[in-house]
Amino acid sequence: MNYPFLRVLCMIFPLVGSESCFDDGVPEEERKLLVNGKEKYPLGFWVNDWSAGHATVQMMRILVEEKMGFKVEEKGPGPSTPDAFYAIAGCKTPTNPNDRGCREQTTTYVHLSMEGWTAGYSGAWNELQSNFPSMAPRNVGNSGYFGAASIYIGVDVQERAYEQEGLSLDFYRDYNVSWKAPAKYFASPNDVDTTRLRACNDTNLVDSAQMQLYATITGDTDGIVNQGDEVHGKCCAGYFWCSPACRHNSSQCLLYFTGGLGWSMSEQMQKATIFNMPLAVAVAASWNEFVSLPMDYTSTFYWWQPDPTFLRKQPKKIIFPPHDPLGWARGDRRSSVETFSIDKYTSQDLNSLAPEVEEFMKAVSISITDVDEVMLDQLRPNSTYFDAACRWLKRNEERWQSWLPDPTKCFAHFGMYNTNSGQFVESRIDPTYVECQPCPSGFFSLPISDDKGHTYICRACPAGSAQAEGASLSCDPCAQGEYQDEFGQAACKKCVVATYQDETGQSRCKECPAGTKTLGFGSLSVQACGCKENTIDTSGNNDIETFDCVPCGQGLTCPFSASISTLQSGESALGDEYVPKVLPGYVAEPDDPLALYECQTAHQCPGGTPGTCAGGLEGKVCGRCPAGQAKTDEGCLECDAGTIVGLVVAAVVICCTLLVSYYLVNFDAKVKASAVDTGAMSLVLIAHVVQTIAIMGMMSPRWSPGVKSATSTMQVFVLDVDRFNVNCIAGSEPLSSYTLEVLMFPSFAIFLLVAWGLSKVLGTRRWEFSKTFNTIGVFLQTGFGTMGAVAMKPLTCYLHPNGLRSLLKYPSVICGEGDHSAMLVLGVVLLSIFVIGFYALCMLAAWKLPYWSTQSHHRVRAFKFLTGKFCPNSWWFGLLLLARSCGFSMALVIATDSASEQTAIATIILLIYFGTQVRMRPWKAPVVNVVDMLVSTSLLLLIGSAIKKDNLLESQFVDGFSSVILWFIGACLGCLLLVIPISLAFSHVGHVRGRFIDLSLQNPTKVSAALLECAKQLALLEQSNLELMLKHIHPYDLEALALAITALEAEEITNSCGSQLVPRVKTTSTRSMTSKNAKKPEKPSELEEAAEADGEGAIAEMQSISNDVESIVTDNDPELEEVVKVYLD
Repeated sequence: MNYPFLRVLCMIFPLVGSESCFDDGVPEEERKLLVNGKEKYPLGFWVNDWSAGHATVQMMRILVEEKMGFKVEEKGPGPSTPDAFYAIAGCKTPTNPNDRGCREQTTTYVHLSMEGWTAGYSGAWNELQSNFPSMAPRNVGNSGYFGAASIYIGVDVQERAYEQEGLSLDFYRDYNVSWKAPAKYFASPNDVDTTRLRACNDTNLVDSAQMQLYATITGDTDGIVNQGDEVHGKCCAGYFWCSPACRHNSSQCLLYFTGGLGWSMSEQMQKATIFNMPLAVAVAASWNEFVSLPMDYTSTFYWWQPDPTFLRKQPKKIIFPPHDPLGWARGDRRSSVETFSIDKYTSQDLNSLAPEVEEFMKAVSISITDVDEVMLDQLRPNSTYFDAACRWLKRNEERWQSWLPDPTKCFAHFGMYNTNSGQFVESRIDPTYVECQPCPSGFFSLPISDDKGHTYICRACPAGSAQAEGASLSCDPCAQGEYQDEFGQAACKKCVVATYQDETGQSRCKECPAGTKTLGFGSLSVQACGCKENTIDTSGNNDIETFDCVPCGQGLTCPFSASISTLQSGESALGDEYVPKVLPGYVAEPDDPLALYECQTAHQCPGGTPGTCAGGLEGKVCGRCPAGQAKTDEGCLECDAGTIVGLVVAAVVICCTLLVSYYLVNFDAKVKASAVDTGAMSLVLIAHVVQTIAIMGMMSPRWSPGVKSATSTMQVFVLDVDRFNVNCIAGSEPLSSYTLEVLMFPSFAIFLLVAWGLSKVLGTRRWEFSKTFNTIGVFLQTGFGTMGAVAMKPLTCYLHPNGLRSLLKYPSVICGEGDHSAMLVLGVVLLSIFVIGFYALCMLAAWKLPYWSTQSHHRVRAFKFLTGKFCPNSWWFGLLLLARSCGFSMALVIATDSASEQTAIATIILLIYFGTQVRMRPWKAPVVNVVDMLVSTSLLLLIGSAIKKDNLLESQFVDGFSSVILWFIGACLGCLLLVIPISLAFSHVGHVRGRFIDLSLQNPTKVSAALLECAKQLALLEQSNLELMLKHIHPYDLEALALAITALEAEEITNSCGSQLVPRVKTTSTRSMTSKNAKKPEKPSELEEAAEADGEGAIAEMQSISNDVESIVTDNDPELEEVVKVYLD
């Protein structure tokens, strides 16, 4: 019976035998697995699902497992030979004829198969070889026997006929009824139970093609019948077809049984007719009937070999004429059937996985008798194919010993291995413990010959080569970019950084040229070498092996493999990240890309390729605009008529302002600042602070973005003519722009002098020279910092990375070249006459003013710009204010490239100014003193914030802190701007004053009364006693007392206080220094008499003097009030 489910179970759970046949066989636990890279698995043996297939597999399996030591796993079974083809090819479902499961498989787990009928399935074989050439099975030859299908008879009837009359029933001629009568030895059709047969219309007798072919070949038209368009075989008794030799009397026919629908029916019909054989052909109703009918009835029957079905009958094949392939090709079946080679198959990878097994399979040669013997033995009760195969192997050891390969005869991919020493060997003089094993990684299989024949050894790969895969026939030479300096290695090493290898099979790498390296490991040629990071190749030639790597220097970023060509082109074969670039804030000329210039602002020089400028700028250092364009912070803008008209209007407004200023700045100075004076002081301080901040922005320290933006905006206050688009008139050349800057202050002075001269000639209101000089002084003093900065611009040369120097304000002007000499002359003239000369004149005036103030009011009025804003005892403070403004410009000249030196100089200047300011409180308006101190403190903090930051956190803090300081300075200056309109408002209401302007805490009435009371008490003291008392007061109080006495005398409150104790300039007043109603004592004794008198007259006189003191103190220096109050206290 057929049990399909058993086949399914066998496919899911492959049969793995655990039996042992030989006592000395290799134990199961010691059997080897196949090794395929990192994967290990047993050797797969496909089982064909017929008796000979099972029998031969068991014979081979026992030998491979127990004699060769491999672990075997049975696969299958499969009902047809093509199943084995597809299984060995690695197909997933080899037994499914509709879908074999072949999907570009790369590994098979089936390696062997026996009992293959290749010739009968040539189509499937050829298809696999064509579609899967790398996986299709190999046919390793005939198994030692051939398969055949024919007419057979039992040995009993053959022997009986031969004994009785010498008939050879195993030969076709003895069946010819013309000569013999063979039917008497066989059963007749009448003896058969026809229920065990197929009816004629259920067999191949109704196959019209076969029957037509039969009639054509034999000419036996009586043996067929026409059924319309079809031809059927002529039926006898409903179940038989009778040959012409017995058709007239079916009882004279001998029986021939076949199965299926009539296996080989057409062939036997042809033979019976042509050779006059009396056959009655019948088809068994089932397989079981096909097996039993020849056993129950003496007959001939269809059978094939090898097969155990009728082995007990010891069947004999009836011999027909030798096979005629041409006759068979045209349908003539009278000759014998072609015998089929029963073949053996292996997988393509078995030669590398287990070559000795493949050699074993090639050597196997079994006769058909051997196969029949095993199959017949298996028919014994309780016997299995394994048992039968084992018994045969034990009985026939001499037969299979020759199939086993010599253990020391290794095949390709393997080598001799001594299991005792655990090492591969190259000699088999002592074959003990020597066997064949796959060559491991790092070795290759090498053929050798000795007195025992040919074999293979495993030898270590030489230096310069490696072998990653085991069981290899050769070592792979190291590829380009690799090397191997050791023997027997599985892989080559990649060339390290700074080396390369452009050849194969090398034991070392080549060094890159000096100063170069490679980007990574495994470089293939010298072209992979390039200059190291932060260096650039300046060779500029096409010789790929010549490099001239030099440091990049400041302003240039040089990645790996930077070169002049990649810098100029902006492209690199390695990608954008390997293109050298000019950093933002720097520029280079295309013809000399390594001669870098440092720009003042990054937005003018965006970097990238050499020669790149932003905003339409051009020239060296991107320092100028094309003709007809004006330079701005954003770049170049086209000049238009509106710009030129605006500049002309601005010039007219400036001239008018100069004329009006004559009448605004020439009021008489007073000890106590008026409201207008306070506003003027505020403007002067604002101008000086703004100029100072603008000059600070020109220094080298890296200011925070907020500070940089603010100082850049304030550049307009140091005559940055670019911000006024003056280039539209002066042209784009730096020399013309600078000439215009230099001439600006002299032009103001000359214009005022011309106005003075014209007023003398034409005007009815003639200008006074002293006032004209004061007006000029006001403008020169207010813009002194700007004037100094302009004069020193040609001296501020900063260093470029290329070693050249440029002017800080005009970077396109190279120091010592071109227009620089002319600019230097202009600057020196302006510096000598209008900066140094003006300052020297101010120094002389400051020295002489204490004397002039007692002699000539005209000279004092001419230098009112220098002293009029300061307290009489600090009249010289204007010199320090001028020095501070110009000192910052000097810092730029002294240390143009050194940020630390600039900040040090600026700090010293501010500390000197701040200390003096705090000590003297020089401004007449106290509110200006307070603001000046706050601003000076803020400037010191701002300079401190410019010190180099060490980390990101500190940098962020300083940036924020700098912005806060800058805002605070702005708030202070804003307060001063607020003072100006308030002061002007107060000036229109007479002597009404605001305490917030004077910042005075004392009441003049109280001070005057206390002063007179004190004078009365002092008059009663002896000088010696008073001197003794003064020795015990604080030095600051003593100084304050001297200052008060000097103030009283200088302002003519009294002439009896003694000589001037503190240097002081006497101010000019438009009113009398004594009250018109006061009675001035004619001699000192009068005061004493008044003090001693008890009458009302003395009291009235003292009250009158007190009123005068109150009036004078109120209109003069507010500090006098403070000093007097301190003294009285």
